[in-house]
Amino acid sequence: MDPIVEAMKRLNLGDVSRVVQEDVAQQEQRAKSTTPKGKKRRRKAIPEDVKAQRTEAAEHAREMFGQKGGAQKSQNQRDARGRFYWKVRE
Repeated sequence: MDPIVEAMKRLNLGDVSRVVQEDVAQQEQRAKSTTPKGKKRRRKAIPEDVKAQRTEAAEHAREMFGQKGGAQKSQNQRDARGRFYWKVRE
C-alpha cells in the first residue's frame, strides 16, 4: 500500500478512499497524454490559388534570372555563399 495511506490510517486523518481515488485519477491522466502538447500543432492548409500563384512566380523568376531568358553571364560570378570567383581564361 501507499505509505501516505498507511500514515493516514494510523493517525485517523479522514477518508482514505478519496486519496487513493485521486492518485488513481492522476495516473490515468498521465497515461492518456503521451505526446507533448507542442507536438500536436497542425499545419495550416495552403489554398490552391496561393499554390498556383507561387508556381507562376517561380516560373517567372526562372525566366528572368535564368540563362534561357537571354541574360548573359558575366565573368564575375558568385558561389553558393555569395563570394565572388573568377574563371581563369585559357
